[in-house]
Amino acid sequence: MKKNYLLAVALAIMTMASCSDDNYVGDQEALKGTGEGAISFDLNTPNVTRGNKTGAEAAEELNSAFVVEGTKGSTSIATTVVFDNYNVQYTANTANTTTSNTENWEYVNLDVNPLASIYHEGDKQTIKYWDYSQAQYDFIAYSLGTGGATATRITPATAYAIKSY
Repeated sequence: MKKNYLLAVALAIMTMASCSDDNYVGDQEALKGTGEGAISFDLNTPNVTRGNKTGAEAAEELNSAFVVEGTKGSTSIATTVVFDNYNVQYTANTANTTTSNTENWEYVNLDVNPLASIYHEGDKQTIKYWDYSQAQYDFIAYSLGTGGATATRITPATAYAIKSY
């Protein structure tokens, strides 16, 4: 039952966490243009599950945070990790205060998640941009809410297993 609940929450979050803009996915500035086009997360995607809350109401359900794993690749299975179990945090009234925060959700300069494949205490997450040369992007997101559940690290292999489910 708990597994089904977490899967439902993960699927709801995936539909709510949309990506915007369109440049380079990586740690560097965009290769084209002025460097605009940071990937940002918001709740403006049309909902196809129970996840029909927005703004502060959605943040409350998610305990003001979720975790995202994002991969890119040139085939139907994206295996290059871009977002390595990144933390995304909601803070009211902060929209448009940074390049990556358009809807009060921020991931830049947050502490690296201990579930990341390379974890060093004190490290901070970096901004990511779209990469036009890649044909495939996969994003998996989840929130533990306030239920006291635990999570394990998402990898390209486990993300593919969830995607195939």
